[in-house]
Amino acid sequence: AEDKSGTFAVWYLFGVDSIPVSGEGAIPSSGSSAKEDSVWTGGWTKAEGSTSWSINVTGEEGIPKKLFIVAVDENGAVTTGNQVISTVVKVDTSNPNLTENGIGAGTQYKNAGFTLSGTASDNGSGLVTTNPVTITGGATPYYPAVSTGTGAWSQSITPASEGTYTYTIKAKDVAGRESTESRTVVYDITAPSITTKTVGNIAADKKAEISGTIWYKTTQIPVIVTGSDNLAGISFVECSTDWNSTDTENPENGNWTTLNRNSDGNYTGTISCTEQGTNTIYIRATDQAGNKSNPAANTITVHVDTLAPDVFTLGTVDGSALEGVKLVNGHNSLTFTFGSSSSAIPSSSFE
Repeated sequence: AEDKSGTFAVWYLFGVDSIPVSGEGAIPSSGSSAKEDSVWTGGWTKAEGSTSWSINVTGEEGIPKKLFIVAVDENGAVTTGNQVISTVVKVDTSNPNLTENGIGAGTQYKNAGFTLSGTASDNGSGLVTTNPVTITGGATPYYPAVSTGTGAWSQSITPASEGTYTYTIKAKDVAGRESTESRTVVYDITAPSITTKTVGNIAADKKAEISGTIWYKTTQIPVIVTGSDNLAGISFVECSTDWNSTDTENPENGNWTTLNRNSDGNYTGTISCTEQGTNTIYIRATDQAGNKSNPAANTITVHVDTLAPDVFTLGTVDGSALEGVKLVNGHNSLTFTFGSSSSAIPSSSFE
């Protein structure tokens, strides 16, 4: 407050809609009596200070109240009319309300664009009108709009490259208070890899090698698989014997068996190979972001024969076909050859 004769005192009135024109609470008339505290009635309070003044008021959260300020100079002149300071005070001691429920807390794994969304509001001073919600953590900040009625906000994000991103979401009110939420996203668009794939241990009496091919005398084939994923990490590995690579309309076709992950990082399980003859085991790994490896590129071929031969025939006697009666002239030993075939193994012969 400035005055040529000097400011004597500053008075303020808080919490009323207007200053009474007369009577209780009215501004005293100018004069020496205006310097007397007793004439300032109806809620007027003398501000602390001599050359500068401080005013302390107690308001209610979120409720606007008017504050009127007048000064009295050394001659008793009182500010009136347009010289009276009038302002609105709104108390705000609470941070804004902020939620994010689009992806939720904890590390989230994504292989495509995603949406952060939630609500923002403030019961005190209200949210700022410019950029009430700010999202940082990507290449550029985002400023989603906030619905006036519901407080809802939403922001679609597609990272420029793979990696781990931490997004900081802030809501700001007019009083300068902020609330913050944080969300972590691992953005991974690369499929995992199958590193090794083998048939596990099968008892010696349950298999045989014929012409370089191992034939199994059981339909239950143990498999051991290892895999890797550079970012999100493998979630699970599964196998199928009836997946159809040509069914492009339903790439998830087939019956799949999920393997168990051992403490050493291997994925193991037993696969039913019910076809007599050649069976193809398709292997597929899925990472935590949902990327899947190509089953056609990762297979194990096994040969199964659990049935007795269908046909057993005599081949030759002493190197020639038997026609009618075979006469033995002075021989005390004969060599017979036989042939067998089944639905699994086409043919075999032995002496």
